[in-house]
Amino acid sequence: MYIEQGYKGNLGVWNFFLIPVGFMLFMVFNYFSTQMLVEEQGQSVEEIMAQMIEMMGGKCLF
Repeated sequence: MYIEQGYKGNLGVWNFFLIPVGFMLFMVFNYFSTQMLVEEQGQSVEEIMAQMIEMMGGKCLF
């Protein structure tokens, strides 16, 4: 129903771009925040990840 409305013009095609554009913006934000963290601490991403695994453990959810 939702996809059919978009193609008929009732909803507008721009609504279909919200999720992909939001995802891309989140990935750009994640990249820059990671780069700022690496510059701040002077460590590589692998070292930061190893520290987080030591602190939280290998399995965080279960």
